[in-house]
Amino acid sequence: MIMAEYKQRMEEIYGLEWRLEGEDVSNIRVGYWDEETPLLDISRAQQNYLREVFRHLHPQPDDLLLEIGAGNGATAIWMAETFGCRIHAVDIVELHARLTREAVAARGLQGKIQVTCADIRELSFPAGSFDHAYSLECLHHLANRADVIRKLAGWVRHGGRLVLAEHTAAPQTPWLQRWAAGQVSGSSHTGSLEEYQQVLAATGFRLLDCRDVTQFTFVKADAWQQADPQQQMRRYARRLYGPIAASLIPCVFWLARRAVGNGMCGLHFLTAEKRQSGNCEVPLDES
Repeated sequence: MIMAEYKQRMEEIYGLEWRLEGEDVSNIRVGYWDEETPLLDISRAQQNYLREVFRHLHPQPDDLLLEIGAGNGATAIWMAETFGCRIHAVDIVELHARLTREAVAARGLQGKIQVTCADIRELSFPAGSFDHAYSLECLHHLANRADVIRKLAGWVRHGGRLVLAEHTAAPQTPWLQRWAAGQVSGSSHTGSLEEYQQVLAATGFRLLDCRDVTQFTFVKADAWQQADPQQQMRRYARRLYGPIAASLIPCVFWLARRAVGNGMCGLHFLTAEKRQSGNCEVPLDES
């Protein structure tokens, strides 16, 4: 898919503002429910998600981080307010970039967060420009994500870290279940966990942590959207797809649940450290 078509596809998927009830800044990545988090407490689940995905990232106040897929700005704002670090947030969707800029200005964080509306594949930065980088539920949209990770290997300084949250699908996933899981994640290019591990190793990243968080994220999020008395996801789907197409979404989720239940599809949190220029050993930490 050429870049213009990819941009159009992303605008179609994310062309409406997503905002949960009572939120001032929307976190489009929903949440992570541990055993102590009530199912309907999505605000707490969202905070859990950010703490968990960045468990092995400890940026310093003056560090500069690159974010690929800024969404509506919630993650960049949380990072800046939690760690005091600086963020260069990139998103291809014009609505996302606008909402992020508005949220950043409302929080007075213009000196901490820079927002660029662009396709990350069209950008260029000098080697070692960033202390760390992260991308949450974004790279699975790309058919050529290996090229992006290769770019990141040059942009992140030696010893810097890359954090990814990525939807994955095993190669043997039945095509209908793969299609349904792709509809839920918004991508027809979902890759396998092994692909990410191999690309990280080949580009000089040493994998520090790899966790299957499907049961805490997708499964719980599915239960939340079914139990939500305000039916926020369903209302959003009707706005985005129309009432007829939205009525088919429960069938799509049923198929996606089958894929997840069979261990074919899921969501993984990965943290890797930039080491050498490629072909390094990759110790896998499943803790």
